[in-house]
Amino acid sequence: MSRSRTPIGLKIALAIVAVALVVVAVFLVSENLFHKTSVIAPRDYTKKVATGGAIESKYLATGNFKTQSLSVAAPGLLETFSIFYPAELTTSDRKYPVVVFANASGVVASQYDAVLRHLASWGFVAIANELPGSSVGTPTNQTLDYLLERARDPDSIFYRKIDEERIGAVGCSLGGVGVVDAVADDSAKRYRCVVALSPAAIKSTAPDSGLETYCGFDKITTAIAIIFGTDRDVMTPDAAAALFETISAEKIMAFRVGADHSQTLYCADGYVTAWLCWKLQGDEEAAKAFVGDRPEILENPLYQAQKINLTSK
Repeated sequence: MSRSRTPIGLKIALAIVAVALVVVAVFLVSENLFHKTSVIAPRDYTKKVATGGAIESKYLATGNFKTQSLSVAAPGLLETFSIFYPAELTTSDRKYPVVVFANASGVVASQYDAVLRHLASWGFVAIANELPGSSVGTPTNQTLDYLLERARDPDSIFYRKIDEERIGAVGCSLGGVGVVDAVADDSAKRYRCVVALSPAAIKSTAPDSGLETYCGFDKITTAIAIIFGTDRDVMTPDAAAALFETISAEKIMAFRVGADHSQTLYCADGYVTAWLCWKLQGDEEAAKAFVGDRPEILENPLYQAQKINLTSK
């Protein structure tokens, strides 16, 4: 009986291939784990981010509400809805304003739950999903639809607890474009305000290029705050100023000094929270960051290239 032998060279080659496959597999698994578990907003950012004004400092700090959260299954690529809310909601008779989030590319809600919890501490119901990036408005509007359905469900803790007249949207990077698209496409006009943090669309004059555009910004009629970072962000002040001019709605814009593209999500949170407290809760102290004789954001040394065009409260 003859027995075939594998040449030594082939054995070595097969061993190298096997090791390479193991390395690739480990790399892919680690990449997936990093994507799902890496924290985008540090859990203690409210204590570490520098502030340049009393109002910014107040609204960056944790609010007066104790918070709770829950995660529920979401359809399709949304995977999970993460909802943060004031703990008193389950026993209170009041209704709470809502903030819906749209994610940046490669980022999911579980990576910035500190931001969601912070808003809940200021009396908001904050909801997001696990879709890694959304440059269109459909996922944001689907997320809002889910919460409003729960507000009409007698078996839900959110039954009659959502103020449908006080809804805002916040998005970072691709999500910054996504929330603008959500607001522009929302025929029910449910959103009262929007925040676009480092919106990362590429303005292209070639209609067939496949690149994102900022086309939705000229369609919205909802008050909008736009904040970029000064460090390696997607827009220069001159380009951002041109974008600002295309918007007919009430608007503000500023660049956070020292923040890069991803850091605007939490480095600008003092003024984001103040904007939402003003627009959705009628907080007059928060309003002073943006209106009045001396709006704080105009005098804050941590912000540059500020622009304000607000005609009413």
